[in-house]
This record gives sequence, structure tokens and C-alpha cells, in this order.
Amino acid sequence: MIHVIEHLHDSLFELQQAYRLLKKGGLLVMITPNVASLGHRLFQHDWMHLDPPRHLHIYACRPLAVLAELAGLRVEKLFSSVRLAAYAIGHSIRIRRRGMSDFGVAPPPLIYAFSTEFLEWAMLSLRPSLGEEIALVAQKDC
Repeated sequence: MIHVIEHLHDSLFELQQAYRLLKKGGLLVMITPNVASLGHRLFQHDWMHLDPPRHLHIYACRPLAVLAELAGLRVEKLFSSVRLAAYAIGHSIRIRRRGMSDFGVAPPPLIYAFSTEFLEWAMLSLRPSLGEEIALVAQKDC
């Protein structure tokens, strides 16, 4: 479920369906934007991942883990990452400046976007929940 859960109306129901479909010992992998990221803290309502009306729910690490557990899954790994942070920050800069951004087109390589990605990466050792994306791996118990 790579960048899927944020689009679902009833995330718990869909995770329960994924649980039902998994074989015993099967893994579910989710990647989703992180509302607790440095990018969201800096850009607030201009953060590209808010993306209404397509993104219905944006999670932080712990609430996403709780949701997986409520669906019956056991969380194996949970972390945030700076993968594509410069892309997200570049688009957030465009949204702040122009009120919109074309997500189908890469933003220009802005030094601010890359330096913010580096800062986010450096801060992950102190605050592991600050990455732009959350990655969660959960298992259906045997």
C-alpha cells in the first residue's frame, strides 16, 4: 500500500480487508506522507502532501501503527524517511509562492529544498519521526 492509505475513506476497514487477504505470516507494507514531518511543520497549510481533496487522512507514526494494530496486524517496522523530501519541499515552496503547483512536473532544483531535505535527514537521528514519509511493515501473525 504505497501512498494508498491517505486516499481511503475508511482506512480501518481497508486494513481489515488486507488482513483477511494476507496469508499467515504475510507482510503488509505501507508508505504514506507524515503529518509530523519537518516539511509539514515548516509549510503548514502550504505543505504539498495535504493535497485536498485527494488526501483524506494524513498520519503520524504512532496513529498509523495503532490503526494497523486495530486491524489485527503486528507492526514489525515503523520509521520515517526523507525519501523524495526535496521534491515535496520544492512543491510546497511553489504552493506558498503561487498558491498551487503542478505535481506532474518536477519542481526546479531549489537550493532551499535540498538544504531542507539535508536538515531533515540530519535531524532524523535526534527525532526519528520528522521524515517526510512514514514506512510501516506489519505482519499477520501465524
